[in-house]
Amino acid sequence: MSENPLHRQIRNTLSSRERLAIDGSLYNFLMFCNGVIPHKNNKFEINASGMEILRKNLWPEAVTFFGPSLESSYSFFSDQPIDSVKYKEAFSSVPVRAAVYDIKRNDIDQAARVAYLLGGLVRTFSSYESWERNKLIDFEAKMIKLGEAKSYQSLAMATAMYLLTTQRASTSTWLENDVSKMSGAIASDTITPKRTLDLGLSQATRLKNYYNQAESAPLVPEALEEQIETVRDLPTVGAEFHIPATYQKPGFWERIALLNMSQYQPGSYVQFSRIDRGVIEIRMNPSVVPIAIANYNLLSILVPEVRNAYFTTTLNRDSGDFNWDLENKGMLENLHALGLLGYASFFENVQDATNAEIPLGGVYLGQTVKFHEGKAKFTGEWSGGLGSKGQVGIYTGYGNTFPFLAYNLSMALANPGVFDTIGDLSTIATIDDAMSVSQHSRKWIFDKISESVMKTPHLRNAHESGRKLIEILKY
Repeated sequence: MSENPLHRQIRNTLSSRERLAIDGSLYNFLMFCNGVIPHKNNKFEINASGMEILRKNLWPEAVTFFGPSLESSYSFFSDQPIDSVKYKEAFSSVPVRAAVYDIKRNDIDQAARVAYLLGGLVRTFSSYESWERNKLIDFEAKMIKLGEAKSYQSLAMATAMYLLTTQRASTSTWLENDVSKMSGAIASDTITPKRTLDLGLSQATRLKNYYNQAESAPLVPEALEEQIETVRDLPTVGAEFHIPATYQKPGFWERIALLNMSQYQPGSYVQFSRIDRGVIEIRMNPSVVPIAIANYNLLSILVPEVRNAYFTTTLNRDSGDFNWDLENKGMLENLHALGLLGYASFFENVQDATNAEIPLGGVYLGQTVKFHEGKAKFTGEWSGGLGSKGQVGIYTGYGNTFPFLAYNLSMALANPGVFDTIGDLSTIATIDDAMSVSQHSRKWIFDKISESVMKTPHLRNAHESGRKLIEILKY
């Protein structure tokens, strides 16, 4: 087995005696990845060098778990070891050793990351009674054991998020079978994200293959290349759906864990679905609009609650972050107005979106993830209100209106000249403003967007290819 870059970096911090100790024992390996070197007679030496390297390596995953502020990540993603006895109790477990042994045989870098994630649970639940803490960690290990070469870390990440949210091991009898199915879907996913659109394409492929496993051969992205080439330059679209934090339904958080497994890409920064700021936030990976719509359709089978949820539609572009300067201000105001008009086209009154981060009908700029040549970039800034820069989020969605809003907002951003025909919409700044526009006028505006798409050759081709993509990716 050849050394991997992360393992080599960690080994370079050790003496030759310490290397022998770590290489010769799976238990020692687990302990060292969490800042402890065991010695004879139950003595332990603190050595956080490997832990520090792993924490830095997994910083994007800390954002995935806890968001960009990271205040709540310090115990889980720590570079400071805790009571060695608590590690010893957890890492002496047969399920833990069995799970990490399988990974370490094939990918020692991935094994080190998983070992550190297991240690994160020990650190987070350090105040629990040992039997209770070890029950949670054994559950994590059993879910990891269901993985395959490409899926171990996805299963480890999403199961850990489930445990951080629920503080309990699931008793759902169907979960192991579905985790195995999702693991197979991840293993059959051949996409290594190079562009932002690949994030959503990977998730849609995984979800389709997860549903389809017993029925047909896995969908491979190579079958979509012709259509993707036509849509690749469209703006990227995402969504964040809000469900009340008090929502309870048996199996809900298990389904969210499966969704997070489908979403996760190492180093992507895209946040998991979780409770944040008083609501349950359901997220999906961004992509160009037809793939985003297909992803939404697939996601809503696993989590049908999104079809009755408020949501923010997010828009991004490769050319650079949005900001509130003069160059962007008019475009952002027009996009916001379109979102408001889209809401008014479906609903006769303003719904009560309680516990929302921003008021229903609001707009903001905030943190965003982009992939360029295979590398993730995490940019943008939001500290409340309108935000400063980044992707634009338009909070005008409710129910099953995502496909309509995503399509029209994306096509208007791809062809801003349409506003020369429609006219300046900046006076429409609230849902009440949009409600005051006649139904006939609202329909005329969206008809003009459709006309502009059909009159612009590259957008017309993207529209036709997009329809084919949605059809191929549906379940």
